[in-house]
Amino acid sequence: MRDIFEQGGTQIIGHRNCLKLLRDGAHIYNKQRITLLLFLKLFFWASVSFAAQNCPTEDIIEIRGITLRDENDSFAKTDRNYTQGLALTAESHNIKNYDQTECLPLLLRAHSKLFRFLTPRFLIPDENSITSNSIVIKLGQSIYTPKNSSSPDLILNDRPYAGLLYVGMSLHQRHKIPQSDLEILDMSEITLGVIGPLSFAKEFQDAAHNLMGDEKFQGWGHQLNNEPALQLALDKKFKDYRGSSPVLSGFSADLIQSIGVRMGNIETSANVGLEGRIGWDIPNDFGSFTIRPGTDSRPPDVVPIEDSPAHFGFHLFTILDVKLVGYSFAVDGNLFSTSHHVTRQPWVAFGAIGLSFPTIIKRRSYNLAIMQVYQSSDFKEQDAHHAYRSIALGIEF
Repeated sequence: MRDIFEQGGTQIIGHRNCLKLLRDGAHIYNKQRITLLLFLKLFFWASVSFAAQNCPTEDIIEIRGITLRDENDSFAKTDRNYTQGLALTAESHNIKNYDQTECLPLLLRAHSKLFRFLTPRFLIPDENSITSNSIVIKLGQSIYTPKNSSSPDLILNDRPYAGLLYVGMSLHQRHKIPQSDLEILDMSEITLGVIGPLSFAKEFQDAAHNLMGDEKFQGWGHQLNNEPALQLALDKKFKDYRGSSPVLSGFSADLIQSIGVRMGNIETSANVGLEGRIGWDIPNDFGSFTIRPGTDSRPPDVVPIEDSPAHFGFHLFTILDVKLVGYSFAVDGNLFSTSHHVTRQPWVAFGAIGLSFPTIIKRRSYNLAIMQVYQSSDFKEQDAHHAYRSIALGIEF
């Protein structure tokens, strides 16, 4: 006997075991599709829905620009470890005060109150300081794989297959310290996401490999289990105050210092870093960054872009960063269930060199940034350091 399976008006004829496979496949597909739709809805809702019935028109928060960033180790001719990262961010124009949260989305209102409770003085500078505030919303995905792509078996001495799909929401405050030449960017971010098959890491990598004609990884059946992901991040960046111009006109150089801490089952860590920049018409911002939840350092406006003169800039930058890691899902595995894991290295060093091309044309700002990234091993079984390339394209309206 053959069963007839009807779905959406389409008849699929097969044996009972085929019917079961189809049902299971449809169930998995629907779960993943629903998860992705929820993340997309959350991202766009958090980006454009600042709906408060009593919010004054002049206080409505508007998006000032977006940035798309792609990181991939195929540029370094490898396909392992942190092998792929994508992130889309939306940045707002300046907002008046984080204390007046009625114009923020619900999750950002809760986020603001949470960080006020945890760090009462973190986003409250001296009342005499020059201050500007903004928010950043980010949708991202990160993919991790072992070195051996052809084995369908569990590889005990290499990192687990792992994926993360997340939405990050951050509050940024830029301020100059009174009676000082120092300027600070304070950032607090809450990241919500999912680890495991619902992150679509396998599906995205398979689609990319099909497009490039590469062989697929065969061990995704051993990836980490599904679990919710949560991370809180606090970061500070410091640099010399250079006025209110959006660019440092002519040839110049600067140095940016950073400290940060992350807490959660994505990563729990503390880091310190330095970035040096040298070039022509360097942006008056807080430098470059790679994709990690909690690392987007886009600052609030200095001067509205429509008031800025046209310019074509370029600069060389280098980044050095060291972090102490207490937990990382990509090497420690699942926090809430038993899974494959490797032996975490507590200290991880990170270095990058890159070029950035910031441009203002017809009252719009564009920026293309390319960097080569080198990272020391993050687990003891790893046979060498890892390298990948990051490419980012941003536009401000």
